[in-house]
Parts: sequence; C-alpha cells; structure tokens
Amino acid sequence: MAEDTDFVALYDELGLDAECSMADFKQAYRRRVAQLHPDHPDNSSDISRLQRLNRRYAAAIEFHRAYGRLPGAIRNTPAGIAGDAPSEAYGDPAQEPAAVSGSAPHWRYVLLVALLGLVLYGLSIQQPATTVPEAAQSIAAPRQDLHRPATEKLLAIGMEGNQVRKIQGEPFNSHEQRWEYGPSWILFDCGKVVDWYSSPLHPLQVPSPSPTGNASVPAGILRKC
Repeated sequence: MAEDTDFVALYDELGLDAECSMADFKQAYRRRVAQLHPDHPDNSSDISRLQRLNRRYAAAIEFHRAYGRLPGAIRNTPAGIAGDAPSEAYGDPAQEPAAVSGSAPHWRYVLLVALLGLVLYGLSIQQPATTVPEAAQSIAAPRQDLHRPATEKLLAIGMEGNQVRKIQGEPFNSHEQRWEYGPSWILFDCGKVVDWYSSPLHPLQVPSPSPTGNASVPAGILRKC
C-alpha cells in the first residue's frame, strides 16, 4: 500500500526528519508505540493507527538495511540496527519482511560455487591420460587378415572331404567336385583339395583368399581318378 511507504508522514508522527540518527529514530518509534498502545491510559486512537505506524517503520528499517540510510536522507545514518522490528509492538507481529532478517549477500555463495567449479576443472585436466597410449596402440596395430580365422585349423591343398567338413562344415551347395559356401568355393580333384576362393562376404577357414590367385573356378583341370 502507498500509505505504508509515506515516510514524510512517519517522520511527522515521530517528530523527526530523514537526517536523524538511528538511535533517535528507534527511540521515537518506541515512544510513539507506547502512546498508541491500547493499554496506555491516555490512548484515544484505534488499533489501525498503530498497525500503520508498524508498517511504515518496517519499510524504513528495510530501506536502511538495503541502502545504509533512512528514506529521504542525503547522507548515510550511523549503522547499528540491532533487531528492532515492528513485530515487537502490539498488533502487527507478521509485518517484518523475511528477506530483511536474512540479509547475507548472495554473491558470496555465487563466488564459492565458481571457485568450486574452477577447482574441479583443474583436477580434471591434471589427470594423466592413461588411455591415450592404449588407443594409439589399437589404431596402430596391424589389421588381421580378414581371411585368416581365429582357429589354428585351416584348409590346405591335399585335404580330403571329411577334413574339410570338420574345419569348414557342410557346404551350402555341391556340384560334382566343387563345394560352395555362398560366394566362396572349394575345388576337389580325386577327392582332395586342389584350389579354393574365399570371398569377403563369406570367408573360408583358409590362410589366403586363393592359393592360385584365381577368383573363378579353373576350367579343364579336373580329371577322372
């Protein structure tokens, strides 16, 4: 309400001006509260006047705590508000602003959070990068031959069909003396391996893609045994 910040009326009621000391201001306020209190023998006012005085006093105290001077004063009044609040007076116990009672500067907390962030950042950049050499080794390590399986048993020239089955498994298709494993194939002559082709799409258990370097089935090399 506008009348709660009518400090001119407050000073007139207390018989002071804006340049008064805080000690005089508090003393005049207490004296006026005693005069307006319902228990005062000469009191002729109603309780609303005391409540209005309490609200104006609370607004002036909050202003002083925020700016270091009373409202309307040109110079700063002496510091030292000990805790006088209108809640001490009769009729308005809840008018003191909660923010005024806890006036610790929030910037201190902001500064602490910033310092904590800097410390954590410093610790993170000082940690030894132990994983970098391992990553470099993994990148620099030579690639294994895609056609060389992990097992030690590989197909070889001269193997028989039962040995091929143990290593490579059953063929997808078999045509005369050629076993097919998808795009890969194995060629037999008289029941023994004479050639193969291992496709990257379905690699065989072989030491190289082809022992002869041919990706196609040789023609005219098969004979009757």
